[in-house]
Amino acid sequence: MESEAADTIETNRGQVEIFTFGRFLIRRNAKNLPEGQSRSKKVWALFQYLLAQRGKAISPETILEALWPGQNYTDPNLALRSLVHRLRRLLAEGLDEPELALNIVFSQGGYKWDSKVDCWLDTDEFDRLCREAYLWSDEQPARAIDTYQKAIALYEGPFLPECSYHEWAIARQNYYHRAFLDSVYRLAELLKRAHRFSEIIEVCQKALNLEYFEEELHILFLEALLEEGKIKQARAHYDEVTSTFYRELGTKPSEAMRNIYRLIKMDKDNFDLDLTYIQEGLRCRQENRGALLCDPDVFRYFYKLERSRRERTGQAVFLGLLTITLPDYRLPAPQILKEAMLHLEAVLEKTLRKGDVISRWNEAQFLLILPGLNLEQAERVLKRVNAAFKSRYNLGSLVLHRKQQPLLPL
Repeated sequence: MESEAADTIETNRGQVEIFTFGRFLIRRNAKNLPEGQSRSKKVWALFQYLLAQRGKAISPETILEALWPGQNYTDPNLALRSLVHRLRRLLAEGLDEPELALNIVFSQGGYKWDSKVDCWLDTDEFDRLCREAYLWSDEQPARAIDTYQKAIALYEGPFLPECSYHEWAIARQNYYHRAFLDSVYRLAELLKRAHRFSEIIEVCQKALNLEYFEEELHILFLEALLEEGKIKQARAHYDEVTSTFYRELGTKPSEAMRNIYRLIKMDKDNFDLDLTYIQEGLRCRQENRGALLCDPDVFRYFYKLERSRRERTGQAVFLGLLTITLPDYRLPAPQILKEAMLHLEAVLEKTLRKGDVISRWNEAQFLLILPGLNLEQAERVLKRVNAAFKSRYNLGSLVLHRKQQPLLPL
């Protein structure tokens, strides 16, 4: 049965459409391939490989080894030429599109898929939509939201799932898996800024059907449910997902999931906290460590306090800013950024002094209050943080930017 996305995609009448997410389907008007083509598995395997490698001329020997490793061919050129001939005939006759066979060309000693005849391909459309949505995120967030939603609707599962056992398909599957999750997280952030939490719930439900064991998706889903006041549904989902994770993966709820649970417990129908629990919550979880880690609202309070103290005592106080980006100042993929920020948080807690204050200001930045230092000392502190962070975490292509300046006067 055709998928919902295949039914709703708007394409030019008569154009050949190729779907690869979650299944392999070729369609032109109302006619689909492959149907009734079980005896042509090798032919379609060749087509899928050329499609995944499109634009690259691949030698017959490389193609045969990639698709059917370990088999010996007396004449690889002849064997592949026969398969290419059958594939061209299937495409031409099966879709009433003789010119489509022109897309399979022999060049520089190899075969490649070269779009001489225009085709609509779901992966190309997905990539295009993701690029456009990213570019519109800052200046046209509503347009970016609409575009991300279209991209996510296209993704119905792994790229060519029937090829999962082929090495050549795994890298492409991983790429689109990461791109899909990245689009979901970016879309959720845009929807969160617009207070469109019911739509976050819908996006997460689709994503969880495909990627159930991505904890970040469950956290987004639970947060949106709480914002919508759906406490009972949030509680039921929390119980179900934590039980499943423990049963299937042997993992207990993470700190982030436990924080969600604390919010669920505080709905109006479930005030079961006693003074002991409240005092545990009031205790600073860093009391045996160095610097104080707090949320942005508490940080603002300390900032105002230090400015007032500076006016009274004249003691120097510096504000530090640490930012993680790619070399071109774009944000890394959400999961990579999340891991790097957790490592940086641990370094800050261990490296800074008691009396220093830290806050995770947003997804890529930490703010620091560094009292009792001059400019040279503040610079040395941030250099020490940078060195400790590099030794703890392999930055790869990430860059840690450092800035510091005195607190502005009242």
